[in-house]
Amino acid sequence: MAHRRVSGAVDLLPSGRWRGRFRGPDGHRHNAVFRTKADADAWLASQQVDTSRGSWIDPREGRRTFGYWANTWLATTVHLKPKTRVSYESVLRAHILPAFAGRQIARIDQPAVKAFLAEIVASGAAPGTVRSIRQVLRLVMETAVGAKALASNPCDGVKLPRSAKAEMHFLTEDEVENLATAITYPEKRPSGHGAAPSGRTELPESVCLSGSLPSPGCGRESSGRCGPAGSI
Repeated sequence: MAHRRVSGAVDLLPSGRWRGRFRGPDGHRHNAVFRTKADADAWLASQQVDTSRGSWIDPREGRRTFGYWANTWLATTVHLKPKTRVSYESVLRAHILPAFAGRQIARIDQPAVKAFLAEIVASGAAPGTVRSIRQVLRLVMETAVGAKALASNPCDGVKLPRSAKAEMHFLTEDEVENLATAITYPEKRPSGHGAAPSGRTELPESVCLSGSLPSPGCGRESSGRCGPAGSI
């Protein structure tokens, strides 16, 4: 007994279970077996709706493993520079394949991606490494999306930890005063504790009027000139 539907049908099998049959946009027939007719009808309806919306995915492709799609991505990606390709392959084999290689691609959803990246972060990986792992994972997933194995990329919308900002160093009050004195009165000798030898004004080791430390042998150490000619 077959109940006809547009682009498919629902059949009662000898076992008493119900089978939904559907010809997909790829031209192939797809089917799924359910315990009740209602479930089979719902599956068939969802296939038809997804087809009309352009969001239909091929269940056969979704059953392929992540390892299959990783190999497909590597084989079809030809625009990468050699150094970038080697880096991506290293990330793939060292971090991603051990976690996902044998898993069906359709079973890797956003929560699975978040849990995976959380484990990477907890292991002590640097933020840059975590970003590289997510980037490679997303590229593989995007290949599956393009082949209709996935409706969307599960890496999209996954937030990553921020990189630590470089620590800023500020001058102390005494260092600011000494710097101001050196700029205003280049020949004036600071008084009190820590006074510089006569004829030279000592600045903090980390300060140079040109914006950088004097290089050994540049002559600025002996002359006391840290800035451009004529600045002091």
